[in-house]
Amino acid sequence: MALGLLAACDGKVDAVRYRLTVMVQTPEGVRTGSGVIETGVQKLAVGTGFEGIDFPLKGEAVAVDLPDSRVLVALLAGAQNPYAGTKDYFRDVFANAMRHGAASTPPLPRQFGGWETAEAHAALRGIRPRLTLPVEDYPLLVTFGDPADPRTVRRVAPDDFTSAFGPGYALRSITLTVTDEPVSRVLVKRLPWVPEANKRVNADAGLGAGDFQPLFTAD
Repeated sequence: MALGLLAACDGKVDAVRYRLTVMVQTPEGVRTGSGVIETGVQKLAVGTGFEGIDFPLKGEAVAVDLPDSRVLVALLAGAQNPYAGTKDYFRDVFANAMRHGAASTPPLPRQFGGWETAEAHAALRGIRPRLTLPVEDYPLLVTFGDPADPRTVRRVAPDDFTSAFGPGYALRSITLTVTDEPVSRVLVKRLPWVPEANKRVNADAGLGAGDFQPLFTAD
């Protein structure tokens, strides 16, 4: 049983921020995109004698600009289970990566227990570790036939960038680094349609049925 859940019910959020960095090999060299995402634990008073827990998420998907005006986007959902929801993915991502064999630099203490403890967040903020995500913990990756048209979205397989972009393209790495930098808010400059994309778009791309916009940005 995890220890150290927030004791207060006053809406306070115990949060940690990650810089998610995506590196792509292209025929013109390595291209990189990154952004800062915040995930937290918030204990709420739901009713008399009962407390609920929320996991607020702030941030946005990470875009990597590629040659020929193309773009790769790492969404706010896990590739293994995009239907689980954005909060679930980032709530668990650091601890899951370690369970799947990723090593943090510098190493975390042995008592690091995962997303659900205030102690875990304190350890992450104090040490500010970095790790490379295992493939099991990759975010969902997509591209667009036309970046100006969200209906042209297509899923990208992490091990087959050639099918999406052509010869000479490959995913180099996806890393997480704990940081205290501000949460990123720049995606709309690259994809201006994001604020209006709160609808089902191109379910054939394998993104699931339901709201499209929360895959790109969270308040």
